[in-house]
Amino acid sequence: MQILGIALGTFLIVLVIAVLVGTFFMWIGAKIAGVASSKANFGNSLLAAIGAAVVTWIISALFAGIVGIGAIIGFVIGVILSILVIKSVFKIDWGKAFLVWLFHLVAQVLVFFIAAMTFAGALLTLIK
Repeated sequence: MQILGIALGTFLIVLVIAVLVGTFFMWIGAKIAGVASSKANFGNSLLAAIGAAVVTWIISALFAGIVGIGAIIGFVIGVILSILVIKSVFKIDWGKAFLVWLFHLVAQVLVFFIAAMTFAGALLTLIK
């Protein structure tokens, strides 16, 4: 039962960190992509980060049940819809939206690494 609590706590902390780091990286990506300064703000970056994450999670969950290619289809559709969310929030073209999404991807990989290390460290303390 203690492991379940640690897993849930870690998930919630990682979720908050993922949104904050994703927001920061999207903001940087928007600046680099040349998004108009009135649109490339932290509020729009937060909205885009949350929207992209929610879309990705929902689509991945919907397609996860398809054996074999479900994960791939879910990932591709999730990426396309995430870019569409970014495009809509920042009111930019597909190329700039893709560049901003790349920054979001880097942020998510970074957060995944942090989460894996955090969870592994928490489990090690239980084993000792």
